[in-house]
Formats: sequence, structure tokens, C-alpha cells
Amino acid sequence: MVALELQAVNLEALYTKFASYASPLAKYFTPLGATGPGNTISYDILSYRRSMSPLTSYGAPATVGKMPTVGNVSYKAITTKQKMDLPLEILRNARDAGSLNANERAHVARAVIQVRMNIERRLDWLRAQWLTGGAMLSSAGVAPVEPGGTAYLDVPSLSNSTPLSVGLGYTASHIDAGATASWATNTTDILADLDAARAKIALDSGIENATRVICNSVVWNYVLRNKMVQSSIEKANAIAARGAMQGQLPVLFGYEWDVIDSYIPFDDETMATDTGGLGLFKLIPDNVVIITTADNIRAGRILRECKPDDYNAADSDRGIYPWSDVQAEHPHQPSTGFTWTGGVECAVPDSTYIYTDVTHTS
Repeated sequence: MVALELQAVNLEALYTKFASYASPLAKYFTPLGATGPGNTISYDILSYRRSMSPLTSYGAPATVGKMPTVGNVSYKAITTKQKMDLPLEILRNARDAGSLNANERAHVARAVIQVRMNIERRLDWLRAQWLTGGAMLSSAGVAPVEPGGTAYLDVPSLSNSTPLSVGLGYTASHIDAGATASWATNTTDILADLDAARAKIALDSGIENATRVICNSVVWNYVLRNKMVQSSIEKANAIAARGAMQGQLPVLFGYEWDVIDSYIPFDDETMATDTGGLGLFKLIPDNVVIITTADNIRAGRILRECKPDDYNAADSDRGIYPWSDVQAEHPHQPSTGFTWTGGVECAVPDSTYIYTDVTHTS
């Protein structure tokens, strides 16, 4: 009989409880279960009509508007799976219900926390690629100069020299290799770049309220030093707003600014760094600026969770799935852990405009 602490339902509860690793990008992708079993992510690319609803005479038939579908994205969802490497004495004691002592329970809890952080970092990696239009990693595992709206599901390794990738459906005009003038120059009209991007989003996608700007602190500091900013508000107030960003974003030029400096460390056997030596990559790279809508529904941004690949998983199961293999009759070393299968959707990719290098003049 499995100890209560290692039963699947309790492992899942522990995973949910220890949510201290909070992704700064999670708010941009609403988690939803896949509509059917399997590991295929498939969705339509949309562009909404921009015109007003037509007038008709009273009692006249309704005019017909074309559906917004303009393309399709389909790919195999990835699976991440991690075993908790519990000491043998814990697994041996786990053969009887209620047999774990306080120290062993704490050890199990720490193992769950570690798995949660590792899996959430993988989800961050997915979210960041979709949000940046592929500006986070190139096929070589390093930050590209001019990404083409391609996200990489895997990166080169000894077992996979050609990375798995998927085209996100961006039009070329929404991924810009340079701003009108370098944002590092304090006289640059940054507002003109933002307004141009916002207008382009409205023109191509039919979404009018693209007022969210996402960048890291390198770009944010360019903005704070800009003369237009300093002439409209006190610099000290802008810095204070940056320091007090706890669920409240500073507003400059009529745009909400989300400054994200999070990064993910990784194993250098499977990935290359975006700097050549730090052993980490930033979720929002230096120089990258994203203009989009904060409304996930309008943009169709979804973290799609598929059926787990575990044999015991029901067709209706979605999201994180714990397994526990600690029965006494198994001759091998028993194991327990978690698995997750899924991917990201962005049904209206042109609801986002990406400057990949705001210090380069286009």
C-alpha cells in the first residue's frame, strides 16, 4: 500500500500548493485544456474585419461578413517529464500508509518544489518564444539578429541536430529589425515608434487596443533617459513607479509598461547562451520591445494543455499529471514524479508588433 504522501492525488495537491515560482509571462497566456485527447496543437490564424457593421433597412436581410480565418498552425505538443529522485529509505518506508516521518515528508515536499520550478521554467521558455515571435532563440540556440516569427520547440543537441520548430504565422511587417531611430539616443521620438506599431496592429489584425509594452530594464532605462519622458514627468517618479511595480504597471506615453528581467539558467549540454558565457537566457532579450494587447482573448493567447502521456491518465485529464510507482511487487527501483504535455497558441499573431533591436535604426 502506498504511503499517503506519495499517492498521486496528494502529489498533485503539493504541486498546486507550492506555487512560489510565479512566471511573469503567465498572465499573457490563459491555460486551457485541449478539446480532445492526443498531443497535437492546431489552431486558426485570425485577422478580424476592421470596418463598421453595415447599415440595412428595417426588415432587410443581414449582410454576410467573411470569417476571420486566414491560416492555420499545427504542431506536435512537447512533453516534459521529471522523476523525483527520492532516497531509497523513503521509498522503502512508503510501502505502508502513513509510514513517512516528518523529515521524510519535508524531503518529499522539497522534491515537489524542485520539479514545479523546473517544469514552470520550461513553460516560461515556451511562453517567451511565442510572445517575442521567436526573438528569444534561433536555430543555433542563440539570440538571432532578425527572427522570422519561428519558435523552437527544441534546440540542437547530440541527439537532435535539427531543432523542432513551428512558424507562428506572423506577417513579416510585424517583426521589425530596428526602430525608426535608436532608443539609446535621448532625443529619439519613441512615442512615434509605439504609435506606428499600434496602428499597424489595428490595420492588420483588427485589434485597436494594443497599449501594452513589454521590455526588460535595459530598454526601460533608455526610455527613462529620453528627453520627451523627462520633460513630461519627473524622472524620480518614473523610477519610483518602476520600483513599485507589484501588479501595477507604470504608464508612459499612454502605454502600460511591463518591465521583465527574469531569466532561466540551463544545462550547457543542450543549449547555448544568448551572451556566449553566462549560462542563462533572458525571457525578454536586451533590445527587444513588444507592443501588444493585454487581452488574451482578443489575441487568442492560450497555453494549451494536452492529455498526459501516462498509461493511467484518463481521456479527460489535462495539465500536470503525477505518477507514483511504489508498489511492493515491482522488482525495479520504484519511482514517482510528474509529466506535462502541451504547447502555446497565438491565434492573432498580428495583434503583436516586435522590435528586435531598438538600438538599430531601420
